[in-house]
Amino acid sequence: MFEHKANVISAARSVLSSRLDDDSSGTITTPIELDFCVEVAKSILLMSSILYERDQEFVERAFEGTEEARLNLLRSEEKLLKAAADWNCQFTSIAHSQTAKGPFVGAFFDLEARPNPFMVIVFKGTSFHDINEWIVDTSFNFEACADQLGAGLAHQGFYSSLFPSASDREMPSTYLRTIETIRSVAKHIHEEAGIPMNLFVGGHSLGAGIASLFYARLLESPEDLGPHTILRDAYCFGTPRGGDSSLASRVEYNLAKPINFKRCLWTVGNRSASTRLGDIIPHLPPGLADQRRFRTAIASGSSLSYAAIGTPIDLEVYNHHTLFDVFLNNSNTLAKEEFPSNSMEGPTAGY
Repeated sequence: MFEHKANVISAARSVLSSRLDDDSSGTITTPIELDFCVEVAKSILLMSSILYERDQEFVERAFEGTEEARLNLLRSEEKLLKAAADWNCQFTSIAHSQTAKGPFVGAFFDLEARPNPFMVIVFKGTSFHDINEWIVDTSFNFEACADQLGAGLAHQGFYSSLFPSASDREMPSTYLRTIETIRSVAKHIHEEAGIPMNLFVGGHSLGAGIASLFYARLLESPEDLGPHTILRDAYCFGTPRGGDSSLASRVEYNLAKPINFKRCLWTVGNRSASTRLGDIIPHLPPGLADQRRFRTAIASGSSLSYAAIGTPIDLEVYNHHTLFDVFLNNSNTLAKEEFPSNSMEGPTAGY
């Protein structure tokens, strides 16, 4: 599945390494054009998918505290490291949860790309065999998140994966360790070449829910990234609802700032808006606050106040394939232009 995919990453490299056009100081025209890049989406889906190939047996050995803990972690990531090399990238695991079966974060990056080197932060999704991750995925509990995300309530499982409470934290939080890695790599690039690094974010399923909150924090507190990193887009696949109406409105408020007009949090669903059976995960937890006009009618903290975060793109069937088929199988018989414009339902412009 992951062999011979270097051409997928190569096709996206020019966008991943491109400079971000900053029109925030010029004349603002509406609607603002948002660029959903199929090549970048394919690459980030590929990177998100290969995280499932981490060898859990070696991870559990590492958490047993043996002298070979570091070696076992490297063994667990052997397939990821090999794939990164095949894609002319580097890979590093950034944040392991405090348990062997917790969420996992990694980064694929290219220090030699020009005009800007790039890094893609990806969050691992729900493992088929791990009931604990399924419970996190489908739980309905809220947690106050104004301290980190500016307003509202967040999905407790996703939020605590990034920002555990002080009583639960035995080591730096997943968020802080990820930020430290980003800043360290960006600083190295700046010292060596005097140029900034592009940062993209992605994830699938449970990982997409965590990634969307991670991106929300970067929008809320861009100074976290330091002076040498340029935040670009997030591409999240099969994204559960990650917060309430207040948090969704806060993310929309931050994205509406002129400085963020060229940034977008894309949430890509596989027929999630279709009348035919499609991806159910974007409908979980159940909520009625996706649309702004409904939010004032729903009580804060209600289980119905869950809202989707980001700009949705829904992939529909065309010629018995969805774009996910093309993303993962890299079909040579279906070119991008063969899909009609309505095969990717969702706004490509807004605000």
